[in-house]
Amino acid sequence: MKKILLCFLGQLLFVGCGSSTLPKVDDVCSVMDDISFMRYCYANFDVNEDGKVSMAEANAVSFIDCTVIAEKLVSLKGIEYFTNLTSIYCEECENLTFVDLSKNEKITKIQDEAFAGCYELETIILPESVSSIGAGAFDKCYKFIYGKDNTNRMQKH
Repeated sequence: MKKILLCFLGQLLFVGCGSSTLPKVDDVCSVMDDISFMRYCYANFDVNEDGKVSMAEANAVSFIDCTVIAEKLVSLKGIEYFTNLTSIYCEECENLTFVDLSKNEKITKIQDEAFAGCYELETIILPESVSSIGAGAFDKCYKFIYGKDNTNRMQKH
């Protein structure tokens, strides 16, 4: 089991990014490029039902479960505005190719099977705050891009 997990860990691209302020937007969904993710966010996070997900509403979110839109999801662009996100679950999001969680600095663990079955996932950028990755978190993610030197070591860039 450890060998399998280390193999997947070695394929992850870890990026050390300093904190930077996100541009202020009236509606977090306006920066998204995936209509399924946008609709999911409106349905679940527009608390005051004004047709927008404000930065304050996005900041109140700690968990996102993409499995309800798994078949349609292709992009998580805009997820960086969910600054208090501590957990994300995207199992079986088969068409997801790239995930950048580098601005989601409250995530400390990638949960068990969080991205399992994301067959097309090539790259995931995790924040430095991630200190553990659960069992099977990246099972059946066959297209990961290796770090700079193509070794099975975790890379921080």
